[in-house]
Amino acid sequence: MKGISIWIWLIASIVIGMLMFAIALQFIKFITEAQERELGKQSLDDLSSNVNGLCGSRTGSSISKTLTLPDKLGVIYATNDVKNQSNATRTYGIDLCMFFSNEVVCNNLNCNVEVETIINHETLQSLLNQFLGKFGTNLYSVKILKTDCGVSILRPESQSTCTLNNTLT
Repeated sequence: MKGISIWIWLIASIVIGMLMFAIALQFIKFITEAQERELGKQSLDDLSSNVNGLCGSRTGSSISKTLTLPDKLGVIYATNDVKNQSNATRTYGIDLCMFFSNEVVCNNLNCNVEVETIINHETLQSLLNQFLGKFGTNLYSVKILKTDCGVSILRPESQSTCTLNNTLT
């Protein structure tokens, strides 16, 4: 009878230990996602601040910037309708938005913006980070350029469609 009691306590201890481990993993996941979301919002706020700073400047003014974006960030784009997410490679609008883990966060800007959509692709490293519960980031270089049409957020080697249209006419 005493042997059975020991086995019951042993099995109960293992079950309780596994339950505590699962709760700890969920807590770590929650903290990591909150940190990633905060980094994404800070990057979006910083980018919006730079765009608003260029809105009132002269045409041709530009800033080169390196964005640090979390692995879970899906896309950064511009829109006039915050309820609809665009899949286009270039987006236009008065709001700068990011899609992050089934949540859309937008900042209203002082002028129209053209964005060469920043799409965060999953890599083997980001999948490994997710599996290990780590916080991963990706770096993106962008050029923020004041044009006659507003402000453009582009890859360093790209040109604004406003600039292209003005040189063609």
